[in-house]
Order: sequence, then structure tokens, then C-alpha cells
Amino acid sequence: MKSQQDPFNFYQWPTCEICIANNSCGWCELNIHYINGSIGPQCAGKPKDPDHPPPGYVPWTCPGPGFQNLFCPSYECNNSTFKCEEKRKKGPTLMECRSNCFPPTYLCNKTDSKCYITQPGIGTDLPSCQKDCVDALYKCNKENYQCEKVEGGDPFQTCLKGCFPPTYECDKRNYTCYQTVPGNGTDIRTCETTCNPTWGPTVGPPSGQILYNCDETSLTCQLSQNGQGQPKDLCDAVCGAPKNVTPDYLIGDYRGLMINVGYTKGEWTAQITQELIIIKTPDGKVWIEGRVATYANQLWIQTNKGTMRGLYAEQHLPEVLALTWGLGEAGAAVPESWGAAMKTNAVFSFGRCLNTNICQWILSEEQDRERMTDMIPKYNNVITKKKNF
Repeated sequence: MKSQQDPFNFYQWPTCEICIANNSCGWCELNIHYINGSIGPQCAGKPKDPDHPPPGYVPWTCPGPGFQNLFCPSYECNNSTFKCEEKRKKGPTLMECRSNCFPPTYLCNKTDSKCYITQPGIGTDLPSCQKDCVDALYKCNKENYQCEKVEGGDPFQTCLKGCFPPTYECDKRNYTCYQTVPGNGTDIRTCETTCNPTWGPTVGPPSGQILYNCDETSLTCQLSQNGQGQPKDLCDAVCGAPKNVTPDYLIGDYRGLMINVGYTKGEWTAQITQELIIIKTPDGKVWIEGRVATYANQLWIQTNKGTMRGLYAEQHLPEVLALTWGLGEAGAAVPESWGAAMKTNAVFSFGRCLNTNICQWILSEEQDRERMTDMIPKYNNVITKKKNF
């Protein structure tokens, strides 16, 4: 038998067909195991006279399903048992078959709470996925307006569609605030502040009354040019006066990127509480800290160096709330547009987990939490109106 124990035969006879055609040996579906503990090639042979082996022969075993020296078997996956079965026809080898012979895996689509086949290596078996999908039902928490996992709830996307604070509009006939359809009106506090009989379309201004409108760039009350507006004292009361309470749905820990022209590369982090915020650079240094405030459709950061007024947009995605935030310079006007912000200001694309039971980002040590608590008195004296710009 020609060099049947030479381990270099593995390279000389690399496939079953070549091994059987060019050698008097046979083919093992897996590498052979010598009794001395070493591993040999798949192409190997045994002496014709086992009682008188050639010099240097070391006994071995084939750990695979069989040793062939007459034909090269192929294998086919049984899609019921997911085991590779030998077939006497040209086809995949055992190892090739095994690499693709396994049950399908599934992932739960949180939108419709159904399981769908996914790519190998991801997901679970169908029963586990179906159990997860049954568990993945949500109900809106009306205190913080977040969708939380419950039994007997709705799919996540269904929950999100109705999980946001109510909005109100002023009924100018009796000057009361009524709840309106989503996307219209304001929060109850703003509605109640502006809904009064001092001025309204059905009443009109007192004769000779000088009216003003709030200039959203300078946040000062300017003389009305069209005969519509408010008396000076009412205009001053609301023009440039932000609410120093962050919307509940924005509170949390964020990770994200700076995306404006000239961005700083790396992952940024932000922590937003009911009143305060800390944004950190990719190297962990504090970029800005201050008090969070909302005004109209803007999100501000009030600092001891002035107020950074910003455009913002938020979107609920599966498992994540996406926050895009374009901040102007301290003391400057809000960016005119997103395009302008991208060119000259700091624009961030942040995300935070919606359900902290299954998704939680730990951004800082406990001392950073204490730092935010200590910041509250520091920023209590920050002027919250336009004088701070």
C-alpha cells in the first residue's frame, strides 16, 4: 500500500473521489484518529495482513459514520428530522450537508406579534418565538406615556400609535380647553394660559388697543403689522417663556452620533432627567450640562453661559426612541432649518431604549447620577426667559 500512513496524503488525495481513484486506500468522512492520540488525514488505509503490518504503521479509527473504499457517499438533509442521510448519488459530503442541515429559526415581529423565519444563527425555535410573541404585548402607561409589556395588551406599534400625552384647544365661545385629536393643539398648561377672554377672534381687541406678536427669532414682542395679536402684557407672558419640564417621553439615557458637517467621530452619550441634561463627548468629557426646557416646537438647554435653542424631532422605532437634535450656539437664535443646522451647528442623532426591562444602556457610574442631582440647585437660578439669550 503506497504511503498509506503518510499524513501528507491528506494534501495529495484531498477528496474522496481522488483518494479512491488514485490510491488503494479509503475515505473517512472525518479526519482519522490514531491510537497514539494524533489526528490523521481523511484518506487512509489498513494493511492487507493485519497480523503483519508494514514498518511504522499506527492503528487508527474513523470517527465518522463510515469508512468507504468502494464509492464516495453523498448526503442529503432530512427536513423532518434535520439529520444528514447517506445517498448513493453525487451530492454534498457529510460536512457540507451538516453545515446546512438544521431546523429553521424564528424572530418575533413586534409590529404584528407574529413569528417569521430568519437567517441561520439568529432567533429561536418556533415554540419559543411564539411564547415570546405572546409575551410581547404592550399597554400605554398614562403616567409617563411609554409602552410597557403586559399580558393581554396590543402589539408594540399599535400601542405606540396611541401612547402620547393628550393635547388641547381653546373653545373661544366659553374659553375652556377641550381635548382635541392628536397632532393638534397644545398641552393643557399652554392652553389654559392662552385661553382667556382678554383676546380672541370672537371678541376682538378693545377699541384702540395696540397689539403685539412674538418674534420667534428674537423672542421679543413686536408691534403687530396685521391688526392681529395680543396686548403687550399677555404677549410678554408667553413670548420666550419656556416650560422647564422635559416631556416624559424624552427622559432617559441616550447613545448616538454627531452628524453635522465637521462632526466629532465616535459615540456620544446624553442623560436627560425631568429637568437636567448632560451630554458627553466620545472620550467621556462633559460637552454641555444644564437645564432642559421646551418652547413651542423647540428643545433648549439653559446653561450659565446662555441658552442653546434647538430644533428637535423624535420618532418611535421598535425598541428605540430616535431623537434628532440640532442645537444653536449659546445665546444665539434657533437654527433657521435643519439644513442650516447641519452646516453651522451641532446636530445629534440619539437613541434610547423604550423598554428598560429588555433594553438598558448604562452610560455612567453612580457618581454621575449624583452629579446630576447636585446640578439642580446650580441651575435653579438660571434665568428662564429671553433675558438669558
